[in-house]
Amino acid sequence: MNNVMEISEKLWKSLKEIDSDTLMDLVHSNAVFVHMGVTLSRDEEINIIKSREIIYKHVAFEEKTIHEFDTTVILLNKVKLTAIVSGNEVINPFVVTEIYTKINEELKLASFSYTRINY
Repeated sequence: MNNVMEISEKLWKSLKEIDSDTLMDLVHSNAVFVHMGVTLSRDEEINIIKSREIIYKHVAFEEKTIHEFDTTVILLNKVKLTAIVSGNEVINPFVVTEIYTKINEELKLASFSYTRINY
């Protein structure tokens, strides 16, 4: 399960490049995405990305920590995210929690949650 960093990099790149095919491959069909005030399914999240309601302009990773369990890996990313949300540029510091589950020897994203932090 030590390839979680590689999978995470592909995930963030796919979000930034609006690569819905790669997102569909990396994300479990029952995954949930938790943003500030809204919870979305995988397909709802991908539709928001494709419609450019949220555009990932730049992500500055400040710290990453991995917590491994039997068939679960949790990756905590401390980031500063610059995004375009509904046409407005916003910059927010977050801890983004990526939870992966192992299915048939392959890790799939099960949850992606943003927690806004204060510096």
